[in-house]
Amino acid sequence: MVLWLRFLKEVNEDLRILPEELQKNKHIRRAAELCEEAGFTSEELASYEKFWDIIRTEHSIMESSIKKGIEQGIEQGKRTTLESIVVEGKLNGFSLEQIQLLTKLEIEQIIEILKRHGVG
Repeated sequence: MVLWLRFLKEVNEDLRILPEELQKNKHIRRAAELCEEAGFTSEELASYEKFWDIIRTEHSIMESSIKKGIEQGIEQGKRTTLESIVVEGKLNGFSLEQIQLLTKLEIEQIIEILKRHGVG
């Protein structure tokens, strides 16, 4: 309540920067933004909205890229793990069929992995 009373008392056209203790409250921050927007001309408001549309688009693209990167990293980790199992299995005397049972890979895939790693 004290913060809201302070906000109502201090907010005016001269207030350019919201004091830090008021900025910490998300509801007061939003109220200050609404007060600022209310003073915009229609052109300024259109520019302001366009600015936030760009920010939201960039944020969505960034989130999508991060998600895609994480998914790719997980897939790469799975492939690396499977390749390690194939190579270690072969080096420890497992047959291709035994490695196939462990990894659920096709024999051809196992042979290709072993070739790439120089294990025969």
